[in-house]
Amino acid sequence: MHVTRCYSVAAQFQGCRDKMVEMPQLVKDLCHILYFKHLTRLCLVATECVSSLAVDSILQMQLLQAGCLWHLLLFMFSYDFTLEEGGVQRSEDANQQEVANRLAKLAVRACGRLGGYLTGDLESPNNPVAQDALNSLLTPYLARQLSLDKPEEILKILNSNCETPYLLWDNSTRAELSEYLEQQRHDKLFGETDPTYGTDFVYSIHSKELIVGGIFVRIYNEQPAYPIENAKGFTIDLLEFLASQSELLSGMSSVTLSTADNKQLQNIVMCLEALRNVIKNNAGVEMQCIGHFRLLFALLSAESCKDVQRGALEVIATVTRNHECVNDIAASDILVHLVVVLYTLPDHQVTILDILYALMSTTKIVKEALAKVPFGPPQVYYTPGTLPRWALHSARDFTLKSAKCPAEAGIPISTPWGGALLENSVTPMVPKGCRAATFLHLDSEGPSTTIHSSCFQGGGSYGAGNTSEFIFTPLTIRVSPALHVAVIFFVIVIIIVLFVPVPSTTCSGFPPHHIHNSQTLLIPASLEMRVESSLTSNTCPLSLDAVLSTLGALIYLLDLFCNSSAPAVREKTAELLARMGADKLVGPKVRLALGRFLPAAFADAMRDSPQICVHMFEGTHENPELIWDNDARERVSSAITHLREEHYTAQRQNPQMIWRPPDDNVLAKCGAPGELVVGGVYLRLFVANPGWVLRRPKEFLSELLDTCLNLMSKDKPDVDLLELATSALVSLLQAQPALADQVPSLGHIPRLCRQMVSCKQHSDVPKAAILVLHQLATSEVRDLQRSTSPF
Repeated sequence: MHVTRCYSVAAQFQGCRDKMVEMPQLVKDLCHILYFKHLTRLCLVATECVSSLAVDSILQMQLLQAGCLWHLLLFMFSYDFTLEEGGVQRSEDANQQEVANRLAKLAVRACGRLGGYLTGDLESPNNPVAQDALNSLLTPYLARQLSLDKPEEILKILNSNCETPYLLWDNSTRAELSEYLEQQRHDKLFGETDPTYGTDFVYSIHSKELIVGGIFVRIYNEQPAYPIENAKGFTIDLLEFLASQSELLSGMSSVTLSTADNKQLQNIVMCLEALRNVIKNNAGVEMQCIGHFRLLFALLSAESCKDVQRGALEVIATVTRNHECVNDIAASDILVHLVVVLYTLPDHQVTILDILYALMSTTKIVKEALAKVPFGPPQVYYTPGTLPRWALHSARDFTLKSAKCPAEAGIPISTPWGGALLENSVTPMVPKGCRAATFLHLDSEGPSTTIHSSCFQGGGSYGAGNTSEFIFTPLTIRVSPALHVAVIFFVIVIIIVLFVPVPSTTCSGFPPHHIHNSQTLLIPASLEMRVESSLTSNTCPLSLDAVLSTLGALIYLLDLFCNSSAPAVREKTAELLARMGADKLVGPKVRLALGRFLPAAFADAMRDSPQICVHMFEGTHENPELIWDNDARERVSSAITHLREEHYTAQRQNPQMIWRPPDDNVLAKCGAPGELVVGGVYLRLFVANPGWVLRRPKEFLSELLDTCLNLMSKDKPDVDLLELATSALVSLLQAQPALADQVPSLGHIPRLCRQMVSCKQHSDVPKAAILVLHQLATSEVRDLQRSTSPF
């Protein structure tokens, strides 16, 4: 005993340790003392010596090779924590258990120094071999606790039952470890030992558990509020595990699943649940999911395993509370997986709608739900009637084509950058009657091209002597020549769809011109644009609806609103559609798309109150702004269901399938047949009830004026429709005389005057024009009388 203490003191000096390294028998004899476990005090002194020698890395390995670790771990099981917690006075001389407890504590410290866990005065070199052995034998959690130098806590856990996300420890694990240690002690006496030092040791109960990042996933799901030491690291470990298992789901069918496959699927489901729990209970860790949303959304397509779909859905519902995660989802172009699962998981439709509602806070998500523009070198041209056609061949060579040009093509516009921009010094022309247009100007500067945009806005009807307002808005984009075509295309789309006001009349046409390098491209703000993508030799013509071609989100949501049997689903769908329509950038397109399927009154009701909107949809109404009964509801609902089923079938085969809205207006076909609707108002009912409070009187006035002028300008006007439209316009001005002040700014009065003399063979046209002008004059007189009358 005293000799052993001498070696413990000598180990404090480097020279003595160097000499001990040259004495391998010393370590063997020291470890041999540990076999006399019934001599507790002697083992206590020998354990202190082991702890002192462990300060040298070479001596550490000699101690491991001599089987020191087996003895130290066995000493820990002789600890009695009830004696420590009893609160009674005790001494080592009178209580043998007190000596055993002290030996166990010294054994814990010796293991800590053997592996290099401790710091400060007890610091020793890191020993990866010893650390791997302790991770396997004591579990990673208890091995990490060695660095805290709190042996009482470690010993209490080792000698009691414990089930936490970090540790699963009971009588069976203690028995397995004790049996293994005794076997190694016995084998060492005969010169045999485990060459791995226990790194291959696995507890039978642990082998049945899923352990990710050192955490028992099943137990964590049972105790989700348990504090996790490194929640971010655990989140990353879960995501990496899911990524490693994702290949299992590809091409899997429920018929071909083996027992091993079912076990793997259960592990995936448990990981998804754990991921949801760790995100829910640890603020900020959802940021670790950024960059992994393609994986999570792809799991929604695992139709062979509904539990996987549900688990992925719950995770996505949790992360969408974070705005950064929403932005990353928007950048990943993966919304299609979420939309399709609306019908594969009907019991979770409210959850899916909640997710979509959170995602719709970002404009890009709304655009993805509504629009998907194909890439490639494009061609842009106009198609209806004699509208000008453009063919965009490259960013350096534009060709303008036109149908027959009328005598008065338009008004010359001087550009702010000056110069002869077109061949033969032709000045850019704005078509007659076109109230807005956009110019693009390209300046080639070495390896890059600068794009300038300008917007023309006219002041009403154009004729001799009229002046125009030209607003120059610079838009400079530096791009490489290889990207010229793509950039020009997107600038055109952005300006036409988002920034250029829509004119009230169509353009007449342009004379043909050829435009070369450093030239100006004039794009009238007309009714329709077509895009052709030249990815292959076969072009794919698309209309403006192609720019609005959807992934099917709108038709899916409309189907839920019209046909779902769950009131909560219908109300949530209405709320979601209202949020999409409220988006500042894409909202108008959403409302236009909705107007092809439902009366405009429903869109307003969705915005005001989703609950009222659902009741309104189920009711019967007949007023100037809504004709709705059971037949109309059934026709619209059936048409929407048919469109949804067609697209759903196609999209399940190809998730990137682009849904093309029907050419015909569904509402016009299925709504109230035979009714003339202008600006969402049924003219027949409005004439009968002109005092009806309109939702958008100014818009109705503008569209009604356009309708009247269009009917007047036809070669063979429909007398009945013209009379109805004229009566509605006169009734509107009579019921709301203040609206007459808006008419001059709309530019319709000169056109009405021309209609009085342009159609002599049709007396109904001048009559209608006179009635409208008379009412406008009457309204003006009333306003003048009110302004001059004394108070």
